[in-house]
Amino acid sequence: MKPVNYLFVFFLFLVCTRQMHSQVPRTDGFGVNAGAIYGHVRMQLASLNQGTQIRVRSHGGFTFGAIYHKQLSQRVRVRPGIQFVALKSVLIYEHSDGDLVSRELFPAYLEIPLHFLFTNKEFGNNITALFGVKLSKSILWHADDELILRDSFTSADFGLGKEFTLGKTRLSPELILSLGVENIFRYSTIAAFNDNIESLYLNQLTLKVHWY
Repeated sequence: MKPVNYLFVFFLFLVCTRQMHSQVPRTDGFGVNAGAIYGHVRMQLASLNQGTQIRVRSHGGFTFGAIYHKQLSQRVRVRPGIQFVALKSVLIYEHSDGDLVSRELFPAYLEIPLHFLFTNKEFGNNITALFGVKLSKSILWHADDELILRDSFTSADFGLGKEFTLGKTRLSPELILSLGVENIFRYSTIAAFNDNIESLYLNQLTLKVHWY
């Protein structure tokens, strides 16, 4: 996503906040979260020679971070945050003659999500749906000079959660699907990758618990 789009989203947030602030009870505040994450790399390849295979082996990981939630109305709030993510995915080239090349993708990065949440509080359900955008930035870039990827990329987030009230605090487990919208592959000095990979998109599924 281009910087001008982030500015537009931020401007829209300010306008909504100004219009709704007088109607909203004070429930703003900071919180923390942690969870498990699974990454899936969607890949587009050129025509491969017979006996050649390129695949991604995806592993799980973990994430933790801090959030700030601001109530816009009785059912709507906005939640920016910052997350640390450790996630392992391995890109593998394999040929029938025995050649095998593997490189790790995105071992660690920071995320800056901006989520809008809609909570149904009827009958005490407190079911929450969310959508938003997320900017991810690698913090271990150039660890591999043979596989050059984008140092940042944008994702679209969609999720569901449920809030539980524990005294003066809230606990909210959420399941979030993140769809990568930018090609993270740039080039590789390894011919097997550079000649055959056209694009890589990182999708994620995260089970996270917020406490605030």
